[in-house]
Amino acid sequence: MDCWWSGAASTQIILGKPRRVEGGRGDMGNSKVNPLDAALKRLESILGQASISARAAYLVTLRQQNAAALGDMIAREPVIRDAISEICTEWIETGKLNWIKDEDAQYFYDRLYYGEKMGLWLRSGDFQSHSKSADEILGWLLIDSWELVCLPLWKNELLDYD
Repeated sequence: MDCWWSGAASTQIILGKPRRVEGGRGDMGNSKVNPLDAALKRLESILGQASISARAAYLVTLRQQNAAALGDMIAREPVIRDAISEICTEWIETGKLNWIKDEDAQYFYDRLYYGEKMGLWLRSGDFQSHSKSADEILGWLLIDSWELVCLPLWKNELLDYD
């Protein structure tokens, strides 16, 4: 296990060894940029400023159309998890999105949405990266943290009808 980041009051959080994302766009050589800020800027560039309200509107529409669709989404997620992780990795490394099937696009968007949400939470806790690049942080936000951190939040939000 590697400790690869610390937050407020130098609290260290022990995580599994982070994914290695080769190449990529990173902070484009600007060593003064906080890698978390650079990662969040990349997420913002694809999500836009209205991601929270767009997500809320999507959930309302989905719930009104067909409640069974929510269960279907949750059941399908483990089947396409690796494919969505590969799409995330490619986007991190190249900054480009290849063709994504319509039914898979929402899963990719959800990864971005929850990655941004997690990143904003880390920033609010005064996250400081000591040695990781923006690409490595993006890899953790979008891929490594998905199953243990973001996936339960995603499921809870889908099933929360209040």
